[in-house]
Amino acid sequence: MRAELGPNLKMYKAVRPQSPARLTSRTDTKDLRQLYKLFNRFKALTALSSSTEGIDKDTFRRGVPMLSVEDNLFVDRVFEVLDEDGSGIIDWSEFVEAMSSLEKGSREKRTDFLFRVYDIDKDGGITRDELGQFFLSSLMVEVDDTIREVSDYFVEQVFSEIDLDKNGSMTVDEAIEYIRQHPEAKDIFGMFGRSMTSDADTNAGDFLSQRTRRKQ
Repeated sequence: MRAELGPNLKMYKAVRPQSPARLTSRTDTKDLRQLYKLFNRFKALTALSSSTEGIDKDTFRRGVPMLSVEDNLFVDRVFEVLDEDGSGIIDWSEFVEAMSSLEKGSREKRTDFLFRVYDIDKDGGITRDELGQFFLSSLMVEVDDTIREVSDYFVEQVFSEIDLDKNGSMTVDEAIEYIRQHPEAKDIFGMFGRSMTSDADTNAGDFLSQRTRRKQ
């Protein structure tokens, strides 16, 4: 029996610092049953990880369906943003933040999270190069001239709608203002070329199709 206590004690230490009120507010729900399910999910993924302290990157990717279809660049950046202490694992509090941002969050919260991921140089905005880099990576195909033309077109369409001051860098405030003015823009990740919903084949084009319909 004593040999089995180690991982459980470590798990308890990982969870103990978080108060129920804080955890509830961070998951955007007062339903403690959902929080209990979330904790059981965390425990299950931790059990599959290389560390008993939390979830490693490979397990996190396989255990979160949204990420299982995404490219390495995006997954690496998501993990880096969530792993605030740089420990190489996602602990309980970081896991709550992850699920809130990826699965349960409002459109504004998802937009803010996406900007943190895409803002590679952490200057507070997303440039054309950063958006293009993530878009090309999301395609997971060999990049040729045609693919670059598609990427350039997509980037220009996004910037023409969201970069309100036309300074070549989109801010999170500009993006949030855009989605507030366009309630039809429900798929925030798809709007930026991600495939993080069940309809993976069409999401990357949702933003462009919506923009085309508005011009007709």
